[in-house]
Amino acid sequence: MRKLKPLIVFFAVAAASGFLYFRSIEKPSVLGTSSKKGGKEFIGGNLREKIGDKAKYSVDRNTGKVTFLSGGEAGSLPFSLEKMAKKEPAAVADKFMEEYGGYFGLEDSSKELKILDKKKDDLGMNHVIYNQVYKGVPVFGAQAAVHLKKNLSVSSVNGKFVPDVSVGTEPKISQKDAEDRAGELWREEFDGADYQVVKIMLYVFNKGLAENKKDDRDYLTWEVELVNKEKRKH
Repeated sequence: MRKLKPLIVFFAVAAASGFLYFRSIEKPSVLGTSSKKGGKEFIGGNLREKIGDKAKYSVDRNTGKVTFLSGGEAGSLPFSLEKMAKKEPAAVADKFMEEYGGYFGLEDSSKELKILDKKKDDLGMNHVIYNQVYKGVPVFGAQAAVHLKKNLSVSSVNGKFVPDVSVGTEPKISQKDAEDRAGELWREEFDGADYQVVKIMLYVFNKGLAENKKDDRDYLTWEVELVNKEKRKH
């Protein structure tokens, strides 16, 4: 029998087929930013003028969107806090993404971003982590983190989003059906071994983002996470 690794199954809700992925059961991190140095031709021409010569940025080779921004030698990215009534990390990060989100591939950050976590490290820096959502449905793996200094200036932002998402958001496969089909795939993969469903969630899934390649197709999917039932008991 093959080693019983945790199994992640993604089911396209308009079809019976599933995409199989393996991963450890652990808290997800912001996806990496496989990218190259950005130029004006990638981001519409005005980012360099906006952030200045001392700041740094990178652009994803597949989408042409920014995946990394840093104040560089300037220390912080150009952004004014003066007119903000509520000066706390999440509010500042929200305002920053409202201004800069378009470079990352967002049309309306207030509708397309949901805060996943807020952290403060030992150096006093704050980190606000977002997940992209589309019509209320989270986009799998589409995350970014805004990093703020003690004075709440923004030192850097890193992450990846899926630009121009276009997919229906009404599942055509029920949650129960997705669980049952995932179980069938588990037993096929592991010679009939018993399983336990750890989590099931509805996502917008883009294989291009997950596999770091160019792919504009978006799918509404059920993510079903399964583990070995016997091992789970111990």
